[in-house]
Amino acid sequence: MKSTIAEDLKEKLKEFETSHQRMAYMQTPEGLRYVDALLEEGVTPRAIFMTHFGVESRSMSRLRKHNPEVAKIFTQYNQRLKKAYIEKMATPEGLAKVRDLSAKGYSLKAICEQHFNLNYPQHCRKQLLSWIPALEQALHPTDHTKVPAYRIVLGYEKLKGLIAETAQTFDEIWTSIYVQNYLKIDHRSPDDLKAMCLKDLSVRGYCKLSNRVVIVHCRVSKAGLIHPVPVVVDHWH
Repeated sequence: MKSTIAEDLKEKLKEFETSHQRMAYMQTPEGLRYVDALLEEGVTPRAIFMTHFGVESRSMSRLRKHNPEVAKIFTQYNQRLKKAYIEKMATPEGLAKVRDLSAKGYSLKAICEQHFNLNYPQHCRKQLLSWIPALEQALHPTDHTKVPAYRIVLGYEKLKGLIAETAQTFDEIWTSIYVQNYLKIDHRSPDDLKAMCLKDLSVRGYCKLSNRVVIVHCRVSKAGLIHPVPVVVDHWH
């Protein structure tokens, strides 16, 4: 059944003409109950201010000064969210996701912020490892030879692009369907293209087969950017 909290609040706020009055109502026990209920429904603090109460969205620093009770509710809500996100990361499925992302080169900061909606404050790594003992092992695969070094990146531009496929070795990535499809339309011989690609990889860390398909030997930074790393290749045969 659809909740009527937002509709009830809308009717209630018709009693108030100005944003100052609505802000004052938000501070009352009744208004605070509406705030808490909306948060439980997944409504963001910004939407509660601007959409539901029709007042300016303020920073938490200003909230603490002018709206201490509302700020307290938001702080408690954020703490509950953080706990839920950490618990999700600690599940077998969450740790498997961490292990996979770590193997692809993502840092713990990127994993937390991009994949678990978890802010990464100072000393977060130490805290997370104390809360989730199994996290250390997930971040450091026992078999480092299986960490993929090569990536097929689609639409590669300004260190960004879609990672479509990964592989541990150049020979494996060369058999990718993306590469094989490109070989069918290029007039040069496969051997010449392979030699060109190996040379580019050794000099720049990436080989641009087309405007869309790029082979990259790289690491992935904490921000998710793709950084080519020149590689010493031994496939000149």
